[in-house]
Amino acid sequence: MEFDIAKKEDSLAVAKIHREEIKDSFLGSLGISFLNNLYRAIIENRGNSFCIVAKEGNETLGFVAGIINVKKFYFYLFSHYFFSVALSITKKAFNYRAIKSVVENFFYPKDTKNLPEAELFAIAVKGSMQGKGLGSMLINEFVKKMRNLGQNSFKALVGESDAKLNFYTKNGFEVARQIKLHGDQVSTLFVYKIK
Repeated sequence: MEFDIAKKEDSLAVAKIHREEIKDSFLGSLGISFLNNLYRAIIENRGNSFCIVAKEGNETLGFVAGIINVKKFYFYLFSHYFFSVALSITKKAFNYRAIKSVVENFFYPKDTKNLPEAELFAIAVKGSMQGKGLGSMLINEFVKKMRNLGQNSFKALVGESDAKLNFYTKNGFEVARQIKLHGDQVSTLFVYKIK
């Protein structure tokens, strides 16, 4: 098993894992093309965002993505991928709930005052590798990268699911607060303090 900083050519494999394994994610509902562009932007926006992939041979088994400054990242995403992002959102635009979800996703950081700016954006492992410790290994690699980027803490927004919440607490995250996102859906904001 190898852990590497993702390259542009890894973005599609990462997008497919996100779509398949983070099924309850609104971003995933925007489609593979959107996710591919999203992860390509994360990979390209070096110094402000990154993605670490776990590979065995040529197969991507999991990933973890991080962003140092969320506002700067979204500026990069929209300035470099405006048309593809707009097209993905427009497909959902006839649904009021979808429009509201887009706005909440892109502007939720306003609800994170007094929390670290840096964020664990997403983590996912292929179904065949779940329960084998790969997620925890990805967290360890993520923490090393954040430390190398000069960060002493970061946050993670997690949808309510006992398995997800247990994964984060087991890996050293502390609950900071709960927020409502997408109507009445409660999400938990975690903080990880790098020692």
